[in-house]
This record gives sequence, C-alpha cells and structure tokens, in this order.
Amino acid sequence: MEVQNAIYLTLLHSLWMGLVLALATGIVIVATKKSNASTRYNLLTALLFVFVLAVGFVFYQSLTGKIAAVNSSNTQIAPQHLIAEQTNSPAPVATESSFMTNINSVVSLWSSYANQIVLIWFLIICAKCIQLMVGLHSIYYLKRTQLFIAGKFWENKVAELSKKLGINKKISIFQSGIAKVPMIAGYFKPVILMPIGMLNGISTAEVEAILSHELAHLKRNDYLVNIIQSLIEIVFFFNPGVLWISKLIREERENCCDDLALHCIENKHQYIKALIACQEFRTDHTSYAMAITGKKNHLKERVNRMIFDNNSTLNKMEKTILTITLISALTVTAAFNNINQVAGHKEVGHVVVNNPFITDGQPFCMIDEPMMGPDVSLMEPISVVQDTSKKWRNKNTSVTKRTTISSNTNTNTDEQKEQLDEKIEHAIASERDKASFAADRARQAADKKQYAEDKKKYEEDKLQYLRDAERYAEDVGKHVSNSDKFQEPVAPKAPQAPKAPNAPTPPKAPRAPRVPSAPNAPNFPSAPAAPSAPKAPDMTADLVKDGLLKDTKNFTYKMNTEELTINGVKQSDAVHKKYMGKYMKNKRGTISTTVNTD
Repeated sequence: MEVQNAIYLTLLHSLWMGLVLALATGIVIVATKKSNASTRYNLLTALLFVFVLAVGFVFYQSLTGKIAAVNSSNTQIAPQHLIAEQTNSPAPVATESSFMTNINSVVSLWSSYANQIVLIWFLIICAKCIQLMVGLHSIYYLKRTQLFIAGKFWENKVAELSKKLGINKKISIFQSGIAKVPMIAGYFKPVILMPIGMLNGISTAEVEAILSHELAHLKRNDYLVNIIQSLIEIVFFFNPGVLWISKLIREERENCCDDLALHCIENKHQYIKALIACQEFRTDHTSYAMAITGKKNHLKERVNRMIFDNNSTLNKMEKTILTITLISALTVTAAFNNINQVAGHKEVGHVVVNNPFITDGQPFCMIDEPMMGPDVSLMEPISVVQDTSKKWRNKNTSVTKRTTISSNTNTNTDEQKEQLDEKIEHAIASERDKASFAADRARQAADKKQYAEDKKKYEEDKLQYLRDAERYAEDVGKHVSNSDKFQEPVAPKAPQAPKAPNAPTPPKAPRAPRVPSAPNAPNFPSAPAAPSAPKAPDMTADLVKDGLLKDTKNFTYKMNTEELTINGVKQSDAVHKKYMGKYMKNKRGTISTTVNTD
C-alpha cells in the first residue's frame, strides 16, 4: 500500500510539474528563435530529463513518507482554523477560504480512489509496453526480411559519407522489399534500408542527401535517445506537457540532422528535392526507426527553415493554451498566498489609486500600510496623478498612433509571409508531382526490363524443348527397334511461360504531360504438347494368358534366337517361333526376366 500511495502522489505532483515544464518549454522556444537547431534540441532534451529527475525525487520523498497525502480530516480542519483567525477580516477572505475548501474537496475525492487510479495507470502502461515491443520487433523483422544487395557503388558511397561525418562504425546498405521510406535501423549493427527502385528512381545527388541524413541520425545516437524518449512517453502518457515537449524534441531532431546533411553535401536544392521525393514514397512506418520523412506540415516547416534560415515558433493554439495555463497558475498561486498572508496578519487598511500611471508612464502600485489615523501625505500621490493626467492622455495618444502603424506593418508582413508560404507549397507540390512521375517511370522501366528478360528466357526454354522433343523421338524409335538394349526414354518437361508484368498506373500529375498507357503484353503461343511414349508390349502377360506361366510371383524366363525357356524348361519350337515373331522381329538379342517376391 505504501508503494501504491507513493505512485499516486508522484502522478498527482507530476501534473503541476508538467505545467511548469510546459511553461519552461514555451520560454525556450521563444528565446531560441534565432539560435541553431542543435542548441534548441539540447535545451529541450535537458528540460525533459530534469523533469524526469524531479519526478523521481518526488517519488523517493513520497516513498519515505516525507510527502503525505491530503486526507479528509485535514480538509475539514483547515477551513475552520482559517475562519477562526480571520473573524475580523473583510469579505474577500471568506471567498478565498471557500475556494481553498473546493480545491481540498477535489483532492480528497481523488485520494479516495488512489488505488484504482494507480491500477488503471499500470494497465495502460502494460499495453503501451507491449506496443513498444511490437515496434522493436518490426525493426528486427525489417533488418532480416526481403533484403537485396544495393551494389558496390552505394556501399563505397556510404563509407565515404561516414568518413566525412566522423562515424567509425561499419554500416551496411540494402534495398528492402518491405520498407517504404529510407530509414536506418539498429545501433550496434546499423543498417540503412532503401525501398526497391528508389536508388534508380531519383538522381545520385538526391540519394547522397538521403544517406547523409540517415548517417546524421547515427552520429547523434538518435536511435537510443528515441527509445528512452518513448519509455518516458509511456510512463507519462497522461501528461500533456511531456507529450508536447517530446513532439518538439522529435521535430528539432530532424532539423539537426538536416543541418548535418547540408553541411555534408553542400547542396540545399538537391536536399529539398530529396525530402519531397521521400515524402512521395512515404507510408506508415515504425516510429522507433530513424526515417527521413515526417508529417506534411513539418516537412513544410523544414523546407521553410532551410530556405529562410528561420526557426519555428509557437503557433496560435500553443500561445493560447500557454497563456490560459499561466493565468490559471498565477491565480491559484495568488489564492494560496493570500490565504497564508491573511491568516497571520491583523486587519489592514488599503488605499487604492485609480490611475495606474505617473508622469513617466511607470506603473504606480497600491499603498499597503496600516491605517493608524488621518495622514495628509496619503493625498500627495492623488494630486500628482491629477496634475499629470493631461500628459498621460497625450502619451496615450502617441502610443495609440504607434500601435496603429505597427499593426499595419505586421499586416503587410503577414501578407508577405502568406505569399511566401503559397510559393513554397506550390514548389513542394510541383516537386512532389515530378517525384511521383519519376517513380512511376522507374517502376515501368523495371517492369519492361523484367518482361524482356522473362521473354528471352522463354525463347531459350522453347528452343531447348524442341531439341529435347527431337531427341525424345529418336529415343522412342530406338526403343521400339531395340527394346532389350535401351531403357524407356523420359519425356522432356515443357518450359513454363513467363508471367507478363502488370502495366504501371500513370501518375496523376496536373502539371506534367499525360503519360500514355503501357502496351499490352504480347500473347505467346502455347508450347506444343510432348509426344507420348509408345507402350512397350508385355511378354509376361502373354505367357500368363497362354497358360505357360502359372506363378506370377516367382518365375523366370529367357528367350534368344535359339530357344525359349520358362522356369528352366525349354519350350517347343512352335511356341518359340510365335514369341520370336512378336517380341524379337529383328532376330537379335536376348529377352530375360526374373521375378522373385518372396
């Protein structure tokens, strides 16, 4: 029970700790807008691991009993104690006390279901761990199933790029019949998997860009970090702050690899084309392997970042959520602080100044002093504010003008940004159509090549079949004339006609010329049927039919040009002449048969 209670308290405290994590993450995103991707990635990763350490410390404190759960008795006593000390306090204190009572009631309600909450959390973690194991097994399956050699050229190219990036591991490259996007799998024995046809479907420079990106993942040890990050997501699946920062870390990881790849190949245009080509090949893939593609919106942000050297910032939804969260946190914090302050002080009088600004435009705070009696000095700030109200109105007018001009400038900037985004989307769509068209052309060329090879093999098999048929005819003739010297020939096996490939579907490219449909495969004549071998006459059956052979399980007979003996008994000349005329027309050779089944 102590462990369950500690887990419950840790999960409960991790919620407000996740809130702090989200606020810190927003500050990092805003503060590092001009920084490089590596700095932002390191800061976000450090925040996530600090959060994990803090949660571990809270769990240790809860396990040792230094952090106690909120029970119902505390909830009932606390409001009465506050009310007893604040009898002479003004009305707002009662309202704040009621607010605290509601919060304590909610926490007490959750505490009464602590065991059930921990059980549900544990079951969900078990299900997510099974999902993680399935994902890791899929990587193992990809590395060992339907792999084809990429060629010596690409193996040397991978070694060259690895040396340029400072990677000392031996890295293999294969074409995969299962993988749909380029990816690198494994850490101790890394393997780069390329979809079949992609090495020939895009240019050499684009393939080099893709390989550089995958090698950048290996250099940064992203494979191990991604698995650790997945485990953290499993434990804190209920915490929006953790899930948000984890998403940002994955996006910045791709940006870091983009920077390393661009430094390696030094060709931004080819790299962007490679990204778009990979997006065209993209389908669902395992999230535990390092693949070059991402979501389409993220791809647009990556291209925008590489073109304009501008990091992404918080979008409108993220800003709204963070603002609401910050205001809620400040409200709750202020409520707690006010309750504590009112509980330990006497009645205090307040004089509030309505105009919050003085001559230089600085905020003018409220006066929080005990009212011991009338004091003329308290009226001085009011007179100062009244004397400077005209100046403040003038300054307020100028501020309004500056704000209007600034809003117009921002409007023009937003319009220019929208136009640039439209141009980028147009360029991405055009490159995607070209990549799709090139991929279909590559598949069509591969199908035609395979069809030509199958047709050539079929012609060779057909010629071999004709030669075998001629040889078979000769063997049949020899067998008929010399049945005692030759074994029964084996009929040749007709070759199997190759299966014609399916015609590729032309891509739907609105800006590309219409691709004519592929020609239908020619109809091949069916292979001629092999001639059936003539059935050799059966001398044993005739001997049994004529009554010369009684026992068909144990017998022997021999016939030559001079005599016919059955079981050692010489037969008459008439019988010998009859069988000679039927089975030894050439009057040469010897027919001998012995059967013994005992």
